[in-house]
Amino acid sequence: MEENLKLNKKRSFGEVMRGRKARILPTILVSIIIPFILCISVPFEIYCNNSSEFVFGILDFLPFCLVFCVGIASALIILLLLLPNTAYKICLYLFFGLGFMFFLQGTYLNGNLSLAGDNMSSGGVSKVSIYINLGVWVLLIAGFIALALSIKDKKGFIRLGTIVLSVIVLATQVMSITFSCINNKDAFVSPEMRNSSDNAVNNEVPLTTKNLTNISTSKNIFYFVIDRFDETYAESAYISDSSIYDKLEGFTWFKDNISIYGHTFPAVCNMLTGAEHKGNLYREPYLEDAYNNDNPLKELSENGYDINLYTTMYYSYTGKNMPSYISNLEAGEYSVDNSFGLSFRMVELSLFRCVPLIAKWAFKDINSSTCNSYATFTSDGEINYQSSNSSAYNLVDIKGFQKTDKKQFTFIHVDGTHKPESDLSSKKYTIPSVENALKNSFRIINKYIDELKLSGMYKDATVIITGDHGYSKNDLTKLTTAVQTALFVKPAGVESGVLKQSTAQTSHADIWATIHSSIGLESRFNVGKNVFDISETELRTRYYIWQTYQSGSMDEFIYKITGNGSEFNNWHEEVVTHYNKDVMQ
Repeated sequence: MEENLKLNKKRSFGEVMRGRKARILPTILVSIIIPFILCISVPFEIYCNNSSEFVFGILDFLPFCLVFCVGIASALIILLLLLPNTAYKICLYLFFGLGFMFFLQGTYLNGNLSLAGDNMSSGGVSKVSIYINLGVWVLLIAGFIALALSIKDKKGFIRLGTIVLSVIVLATQVMSITFSCINNKDAFVSPEMRNSSDNAVNNEVPLTTKNLTNISTSKNIFYFVIDRFDETYAESAYISDSSIYDKLEGFTWFKDNISIYGHTFPAVCNMLTGAEHKGNLYREPYLEDAYNNDNPLKELSENGYDINLYTTMYYSYTGKNMPSYISNLEAGEYSVDNSFGLSFRMVELSLFRCVPLIAKWAFKDINSSTCNSYATFTSDGEINYQSSNSSAYNLVDIKGFQKTDKKQFTFIHVDGTHKPESDLSSKKYTIPSVENALKNSFRIINKYIDELKLSGMYKDATVIITGDHGYSKNDLTKLTTAVQTALFVKPAGVESGVLKQSTAQTSHADIWATIHSSIGLESRFNVGKNVFDISETELRTRYYIWQTYQSGSMDEFIYKITGNGSEFNNWHEEVVTHYNKDVMQ
């Protein structure tokens, strides 16, 4: 009897060991899926497919991502091998379900979601889609776990199916990496080569912080652009805190202003150069030609101005073959001081892509710009400009202001209301809001205004404060509501007086005429009208160009606005053009 008991114990131990051995292959495969997708394949694919948006190199983040992958996979393997049988089954199929859904979500279920996820907040994803998407996640993951627990897998079919599906998922990710390598060879060009001044054809030289805090002893032009500075945001912030615009002495608030374009590209470049963009023209040739062709910036340079541009690469300029009249465009030494932080950001960007739609709201500050903040180009002590509110604020605070006899045209673009940040004046975290974002932007602007007043240069200065575009409810289809962009202007010759408000029907097409009139320049580029010459009773016709991008195509809507821009009945769809990829140049 004792011998039979010992035999049963041995058999029981043997069964346990065989069970442990049977776990090894599915455990290893399932444990690899999640970290491989999140840490290797998706970051790799995001980088390759959007390499022109990133200023760092692929080797600056991939080694740490590999370490993350190995570490997470090892932890999951150890956990699964040590768990008792029932807990093992639950966790195995939970991890498998999560990995499988990360794969499905990142590959098929995001629709037209942008890299930065802007269309999550702009109505690009409906509530119905969000709930359906969540339902798919719950049903599939719960289904995997329920199947594993409800059926005794004596013949090993479930185990085999898990192994096969795991191999398929991993194989597709390897194929994705392979195709990314084949189709995006430029992604493997090192940042040193991209930013080398000797690389005359393909160099991408960034805008640095040189001259950022220069104040001229005469005729300063400061042109501040707060990204997505919608007129409704300007009014909401004023209602929330009427002191927000207290520093704007001598300014006029034009409350019926229309931007020319609806997105940062091509709005910022058009605001600077006046160059029109048509949908059949690709981003890079448009941006390169706009700055190199004759334009108002070049004219100001010819009239003795330093041209200082502080804006974002990719959306506003390419950095390739940029003209020499731009004072703060310089090649320099490239470095990433925190590869770990950059790698973590890339994994966060990957996670944003792979989580269900309902969870993407948690990723408000993850995009290509926040990843780029880890890369630094240094030239003569100046670093590349970062457009986040906090970065710009800190730069101005650290550098302090310098006087110069050379006339200054300074264009400063901050991210504004795209990514609301916490209150910069408080060390405590507060809930980000549009109002806080605008306060942060105006804290930067107010530093310049205070310095102009302190140095006695305020009266002589021309100051423009506006947005590159307003806020549209949907980035993917034609407009359904009016879109107005806030505009505040102080011309030269005015130094005091409360903030005035005007309902004159203005446009970004009028800004250069306003600048030229303010500084007394007879320009060859006066295509608009000085905003101060537009009466509130004048009925004007303005145009707004709205471009929506799909995979391999673009639709361009041209709206004609006659009368009050806040009334959508006055917005008339004049021209609609569809551009396929094969007609783009």
